[in-house]
Amino acid sequence: MLEDGQTQKRVAQRVGASPSVISRLWRLYQKTNSYGGRQSQGRHCCTTAREDCYIVTTALQDRLTIARSLQNDLQYSTETRVSTKTIRNRLHEGRFRAKWPARGDILTALHRAARLEFARQHLDWELRQ
Repeated sequence: MLEDGQTQKRVAQRVGASPSVISRLWRLYQKTNSYGGRQSQGRHCCTTAREDCYIVTTALQDRLTIARSLQNDLQYSTETRVSTKTIRNRLHEGRFRAKWPARGDILTALHRAARLEFARQHLDWELRQ
């Protein structure tokens, strides 16, 4: 449209975008002769989708396995070296969460004696009382 002589503002109104977007794309087109996307931003992923699937599948087979063990399995099977942090990140992306054993408060001997005394007093207790 810009090549047809229309203004950037008119093109922006027509396609429903802001004029700054049209301006940026027009400059990109003049520089590279294409509207193609720019280089992707961010850090390059060190594992492929297939390796990510392997990590999650291996973790599903043994729910109690640790990241170091998964790291060694991945390296042995695919010859890909990744950190344990990467393994944990992939498990997190696969909706795996760390599970901790439930722990209650530590009962002292006095607590135990008081609970036992209460149980003995209410041995024949009914719900209505």
